[in-house]
Amino acid sequence: MRTLIVCLFLQFAFMCVVSGQEKIDVIYLKNGDIRKGIIIENIPDEKVKIETSDGSIFTIQYADIQKITKETKAVSAAQLSSPQNISKGLMARTSDFGITAALWLGGKIRLEDYSVKTDKKPGILLKAFYDAYLMEKFSIGAYASFAPVSVEFYNTSATVYEIGGSIKGRFPLNDGAMALKTGLNFGYRAISSDYYRVDKSDAFALNGSFELQFDTKNKFVPFVEVGFMTQMVGGNDYTSITFPPIIYLGGGVAF
Repeated sequence: MRTLIVCLFLQFAFMCVVSGQEKIDVIYLKNGDIRKGIIIENIPDEKVKIETSDGSIFTIQYADIQKITKETKAVSAAQLSSPQNISKGLMARTSDFGITAALWLGGKIRLEDYSVKTDKKPGILLKAFYDAYLMEKFSIGAYASFAPVSVEFYNTSATVYEIGGSIKGRFPLNDGAMALKTGLNFGYRAISSDYYRVDKSDAFALNGSFELQFDTKNKFVPFVEVGFMTQMVGGNDYTSITFPPIIYLGGGVAF
C-alpha cells in the first residue's frame, strides 16, 4: 500500500514538472549579447534566425556567434496555450470519454479469517471512464467498472462493481500520432456473491493502467490497454478479502 501511494505522488509531481518546462535556444554573441528564443532558420556557416518570446526575429551571422546552447525555461499556463506551443495530434485532445473491454486474468484471492487462498478464474472486465486534461500531459478523471468473477472456493461466483477517480500522465509518440497514458486509479469496490460469506463486501480499490492510443484523424481514438487490479483492504462482517495485483489485457475506444 505504501509503495503504491508513493508511486501516486511521484507521478503527480513528475507530470507537474514536465508540463511546466520547455527547452529554448540560447545564442551567445562575441560582443557579449545573448539572444534567447526559438531558432526558426539555421544555415550552417552562414546565418541563424531566432524568434524571441516577444515575437521579434533576429538574423545573426555565424561569424558573430560564440556558441549556441539550449536551456530549460519554466512555462506559465498562458505560455502553454500560446501558438508556438500548440499541441499536435492526440496531444491536442482536452478530454477522453472511453469504454474498455478486457480479459481479467486469473489470480489468487485470500479470505483472511479462514486462511484460505482460492483461484480466481479469468473473466470479462468492462470499464467506462472520463479523463479531463488539466495540462497537456496530466489529467484527472473518473471511472466505473463491472466484472463477473468465478472462484474455486465452494464454486462461488461473484460480481465486482467499482467507481472511483484517476490521475493519468500522457506522453506523445511519433509526433503525436500515438500517445501513451499511464494511470493510477483509486475508488470504492463492492462485491456481491451467491455465497453469504463473500456477499456484501466493501473494499478500497487501487489499480494501475497503461494505455496506448492511436490517432485516426477523427473523434474516435482506438487504444490497447494493460493494467492491474488489486485489493489490499476489504471484506465484510464474516471475513477480510484481499488479493495482490491481477493483470488485465484489453482495448477500447475513446471519443
